[in-house]
Order: sequence, then C-alpha cells, then structure tokens
Amino acid sequence: MAGCSATRSFTAPAIERETVTHFGRRVTPLGKLADTGNFPTGGNLTPDGRFYWAVDTGRDVNYVWTVEVATGTVKQKLPLPGGGGHVAFSPDGKTAYVPGQPDGGREFPEGTPERKAAGGNALHVYAIDTATGLATQGDPISIPSSANPLMAVGSSRSNNSVVAGGGTAFEISEWPDDIAISPDGKTLLVALLNSDRAAIVNTETKAVTVVTVGAYPRGAAI
Repeated sequence: MAGCSATRSFTAPAIERETVTHFGRRVTPLGKLADTGNFPTGGNLTPDGRFYWAVDTGRDVNYVWTVEVATGTVKQKLPLPGGGGHVAFSPDGKTAYVPGQPDGGREFPEGTPERKAAGGNALHVYAIDTATGLATQGDPISIPSSANPLMAVGSSRSNNSVVAGGGTAFEISEWPDDIAISPDGKTLLVALLNSDRAAIVNTETKAVTVVTVGAYPRGAAI
C-alpha cells in the first residue's frame, strides 16, 4: 500500500453570499440588506451617494424609504397614495421627484397625501436636508389628465387592459411611471403609461407640457 503526505495545507475557497431578486437577477457578492416595504421595484441613490430611496409599488400601503447606504439603516418612511418604483434627484441633491400613482391599498397611514389632489396624476416633490438626508414633502406637481367621458384615450384604455384601477375615464390615472431629469435640473421627463403620452415638466415654473408618444411608455431618459 502506497502512502502520501501533503507538503502544504489546503483551504476551501471562500463562498460568496448571493441572492436572486424577484425579477430573477442574481446579486453577488451580497452586501448589506435593509428591510423596506411592499414590492419595492426600484429607486435611486442621492447624488452624494449617502442614501438610497426605495419606492414601494403594489396594492398595499406604499412608502418612499430612505436608507443610509453605509449602515443599511432606514432613516425615514414617506407615505404615498401609490408609487411606481421611480425617483429623480436634482443635481444639487436638495430636491426629489417621485411619480405618484393611484392608491396602493385601502388604508392610508397618517400623513399620506390626499389622493384626489396628489394621487394618480402627480409628481410628489420633496425638499431634502443634504446634511441629514431627511426629506419634507412639498406641494405636488399636477399632470393634466387625458381622461374623456366620451372617448377612451390611450392603449391601456382602448384595449381593456387598464393598468390603473377605476371604472370610468374620470377614475383612470395617467399612471406616471419612469422619470428622468436634465443635467441642469430644470426639466423633468415622465412616462405616462396609461395614456400613451409623456409629460415635460419645468421644475422652476412647475409648468407641464404633455406630448403623445408610443403605446405603453415605461421608460424615460434625457
């Protein structure tokens, strides 16, 4: 019987922690995890990279969650009538814009913006203290509705696959989805999923121009 001896020690290779998101994307190596809310489909980093804003979606209580990147700690919860998982920041990091969507659930926590005034057809605007990362909600920017009681407008309405809830044209939201901001921070572009349109917003005057685009616009870029 032949024998052998090892001249050096062997160690098992390090195993990287990983996870698979609900969209099927593998994340590795896995960093710090922070518990947020209902179906947070997206968000954005603040310009200084210190905080991540996660935006809830779905038919439940919706929030914007501000998470401190260094620690993974949730610093703030900002209630929404409904959200779509998108946010844009001004270049100086002092203002955030979150597209509002129809009500996510049946109950709304204290401090939720009133639905009819700031729900499905609005951009929620937040002033940010860049020293602390904490945000204060300001007046929303309303987006003109294309709803017409005599004629359905937009692919989602005309083919009966309405994304936003509601039984009549008056009750159906434009469904603001993705959002982009210009490098100078003066212009926002918002995809309006339900109405085959896009909103161009002047951040200084709050004036909104709506233009017709293709069916089901879900992305925005400048």
